[in-house]
Amino acid sequence: MVQCSAFTLSAWDPLSQTHLHQTLASDGYSEKLLDHINDDFVKDNPAFTIAHQDDPRSLRWRDCERDWPLWFPETLTAREFLIPSGLHEGSTMCLRLSDCRYVGAFQ
Repeated sequence: MVQCSAFTLSAWDPLSQTHLHQTLASDGYSEKLLDHINDDFVKDNPAFTIAHQDDPRSLRWRDCERDWPLWFPETLTAREFLIPSGLHEGSTMCLRLSDCRYVGAFQ
């Protein structure tokens, strides 16, 4: 078992013609943080772009610095939402069907 302080499982609708995600299940995140994760994080955060396009693994904050020139704690998501919520590490895993189509994320 892996312990976590918070999680969210979100889905993306490819027919929506937008980047917005919808929360399917979550625990430990405020509504304000979930709104950010389902909108601006997936649209603008460079860590999500890496997880979505470049790396099929669960991508942790520290992986961004180790494998890419990205210090995640300096991103808007970390500075304005996660760190003030008491979170100082986390991960994003993009979820795909067996044919590699993106369907959502676990964070």
